[in-house]
Amino acid sequence: MRIPRWLLPILSVVAAVAVGVAAVLIGMRFAPAPPASAFVPPDTETAQVLQPLPAAAADPQGEAPAGDGSGDGAGNGSGLGSGLPGESPVTGSTEVAVPEGDPAGTDRELLRLIDLVGLSPDLLAGLIHLGLGNRDDDPCAPRDGTPAADGCPPGAPGTILLDGDIPPLWMTVDAWPQTHAASPVYLGPVRSPLTCDPASPRQDGTADLRIRVTDPGTWTVRYWPDDDPGAEQTAGPFTATAAQADAWATQARDIDHGWYIIEHCVRLAGIEPGTAYTAVVEGADNLGRDPGGRTVQFHADGAPAHPGLALQPVGQNLLLISAPHAADETVDLRAFLVADAAATCAAAPSTLTDVAPLTRVDSVAVPEDERRHLNAPDDVTQKLLSSYRVPEGATLLVCGRWFPAGDAPAWESDQATFESSVVVQSPDRNLPGLEFTRFDARDDRATELDWSVATREGIVCAAGHWSTGDEVPTPLCDPRALQTGGAVGEGGAAMDPERMADRGFSGDLVLRVDAALSTGETSETTYELPAGAGSCVGVCTLPADDSFGVATIGGTMMVRRTWSTGLQNGRDSWQLGTVQSQAVDFVQPDAPQIDPRAEWTFATPGFRPDLRGSIALPVDRPVDWQLSATSDEATGVGMTCGADPHPLAASGRADDGTIRITIPDLCLGASYNLALRLEDDDGQVAVWNITDRSSWWRLGSQLQVPSLHATMRWRAEVFDSGENYLHAFAISYDGIDLPMTNDYADPRGPRCVRSDGIILSEGSTEVWITAHPRLGMKVASGPRRNEPGCTAFALDTLPAPWVTDVPIEDLGRVDGVLLQAHENSQNLHLWFDAL
Repeated sequence: MRIPRWLLPILSVVAAVAVGVAAVLIGMRFAPAPPASAFVPPDTETAQVLQPLPAAAADPQGEAPAGDGSGDGAGNGSGLGSGLPGESPVTGSTEVAVPEGDPAGTDRELLRLIDLVGLSPDLLAGLIHLGLGNRDDDPCAPRDGTPAADGCPPGAPGTILLDGDIPPLWMTVDAWPQTHAASPVYLGPVRSPLTCDPASPRQDGTADLRIRVTDPGTWTVRYWPDDDPGAEQTAGPFTATAAQADAWATQARDIDHGWYIIEHCVRLAGIEPGTAYTAVVEGADNLGRDPGGRTVQFHADGAPAHPGLALQPVGQNLLLISAPHAADETVDLRAFLVADAAATCAAAPSTLTDVAPLTRVDSVAVPEDERRHLNAPDDVTQKLLSSYRVPEGATLLVCGRWFPAGDAPAWESDQATFESSVVVQSPDRNLPGLEFTRFDARDDRATELDWSVATREGIVCAAGHWSTGDEVPTPLCDPRALQTGGAVGEGGAAMDPERMADRGFSGDLVLRVDAALSTGETSETTYELPAGAGSCVGVCTLPADDSFGVATIGGTMMVRRTWSTGLQNGRDSWQLGTVQSQAVDFVQPDAPQIDPRAEWTFATPGFRPDLRGSIALPVDRPVDWQLSATSDEATGVGMTCGADPHPLAASGRADDGTIRITIPDLCLGASYNLALRLEDDDGQVAVWNITDRSSWWRLGSQLQVPSLHATMRWRAEVFDSGENYLHAFAISYDGIDLPMTNDYADPRGPRCVRSDGIILSEGSTEVWITAHPRLGMKVASGPRRNEPGCTAFALDTLPAPWVTDVPIEDLGRVDGVLLQAHENSQNLHLWFDAL
């Protein structure tokens, strides 16, 4: 199929992608395309395409002629499209997305794109929803300012529609590819030609590579040993055969078939045995498109290798990143804006500009066929999937670090065992902004405008309201709102959206204006302000400001368009650098290390003041250790409890990698601040506590000994003066008041004491008992103030409760404990049952 040259720029396909569980797609990758009836078009409307005004007509100081006010109520009055000075001529119409709709409708493109993403199986499980393509450029008004392509029909920019389908350019590369016979599940019956079955047995000193791509092209392989990048070799170029090109052209005409995938089976020579290699595939398809370099890492003997980062750009601003890992590994994935492509992850994060992820999902399952595709070890069963909105013209450094997790000691978990990094550059482009500069009314009737500005693809920039007399100029669309193109997150929190999308951005803006006159007439009009050469992609010269005269029923709305540059790396397409990955050796710290995640364990509390506590602390070397404690009280020294209280201290020697500490007489319910001094055989000393940042013993230095959880039952009897008002009635328990109700209250109210002066209460509650409980009761009452009845009046002060120390052993007695005060006029009988 011969593609007209002027159609070639309309090739970028933009996907709407959701991150989450994707089992449904794994089963659908190679399913046949659904019928055309499955198409759900995005909401669109017709926009009138406006032409910028000449500088003289757009001069804010000039006087625009007023119209006669006649119109049809739809914005089509005199002057609309007339080309009169002050109003922009209407040069055509085009379909644009309605912002309230979803441009990512589902159609036959869905499974075709799934097939393409299926070429990158390490990303597949993060993709749930793929959608329609949007044009990237108007070939009849190229963004780089070059003349329009040959064969462009007459008309305004933005009116060209593609009537054929050209596949997006996707490429994947894998080493030691599985044959069809060895991996039928992965390839599926409809992909039987994609086998790379070797025509001859592999010889020593060679390695097999497979390149799969959606378009005929020419590709070169650079490869080198990981430990000797200077020994780089080159293989290729590899070009699609005439038969492959014919098959591609034949199947590209069949929209229901899906894109034909061209496969190159490459055998690399000069491979040293027992050596890890990195290979990069580069080139361009026959349409001149460069997918960027694709990196693959492999072992010369076909042995499994730890996989590094895998990246896939979508559209112009959305970057998907996958980091496979074992279940007992964690991945720290970060992205930074950097000044040049020579940046490395060795720079301190504080010196780099961090880019927050748009989405992040970890522990996504890696299917067996994908693991084989990656040539990863058997324990690589999960992956981290993240997406990023990358600003225009940005140079992005992506750094991934793998750490031990699970049962790994903390001092090892704090050091990475594997690192992978890559520098990525996004396409650069100019971004438009709009400002409402003045309103030229047609007559003296007041006008109100409700306006909104969105991209042609349906991403809202801003909206607002203006009335006659309101201040102008006023901003309509800030270019900063359009940074990172149409990459958006939807349906959730800013950092954790349920859905993400890159809807592309052509540079065209759509202005929707609803106008109303004070007499009731209205107009509703949608205008496209075409970007033309202003929204240049690549090395761009900032264009001059221009203006549009937008016709409404009340007059002409003058709009100035300005342009701002991206981050100016000068790229007109994504550039993926070489993925650099390497294992990291563990470096033992100078000072002795413990695993601060270890926790204390305790015996079961009972009705006794002391409790045994133990801890087993992993340590990274033989050490002598000393444990000391301070109290959380002002006394300073942490004391034990029991028959012989003494300062808490312990010491010993650990030769087998574990410090074992047992304290038999910790105080029930007490808090201690611990410090553990370690000294190794070389005299290196570390003190682990809660104060030193470098040796923070986060789960052990603040030792909270459990209390005894129990049910407390009570019976309280108070003999008071009759008809008093009961201000306070509570059990005092370790400094806390537990209110009681007067079960024998006067009918006039629960706080009125009966005439015989007896106050009674029975009940129960749950309490936590410490080593030295203090118990008592608070009672405060006063005489009645007026007749009849018991009336409250304010006491100057409430009396302090009477309390007494009670041995904890007494609380466990079957007959309970009886507390008495004030010549036995206040009795409190308590029983405790451990829970």
